[in-house]
Amino acid sequence: MSNLLHGTRILICQTCPRLAVQPAHPRTAGADLSAEIVALIVAAGGDIRDHVRFMNCLAGCNNPCNVALVGAGKPRLRFSQLGPGDGSGIIETAKIYGQSRNGELSAEQLPAAMRDRLSARSPVRLGD
Repeated sequence: MSNLLHGTRILICQTCPRLAVQPAHPRTAGADLSAEIVALIVAAGGDIRDHVRFMNCLAGCNNPCNVALVGAGKPRLRFSQLGPGDGSGIIETAKIYGQSRNGELSAEQLPAAMRDRLSARSPVRLGD
């Protein structure tokens, strides 16, 4: 497994924005953001099979686009209101999350562009 993101996996919603009345980005934003993140990981020598999962929904439909970070023994962090151009901030955040001891990140630890995008923290799953 490539260690580019220090054990972090990025979950990317492929259906955003499907329920937003007035989405902040065009309908293809989820796919465009996915392509951007994949390109950045590949350019850095990472293997997307190690770092990215494409999801049908991350339950943030009213605030598309959504990406979540997961790591062993860490809470899932979901970021919302993302779109094309946010890929580098997501990658940087994934690295910080991966290097953290427990995945609990304060706003000050996040890149400035991501601080107001954290929309949910989910507890560590049993068995992780």
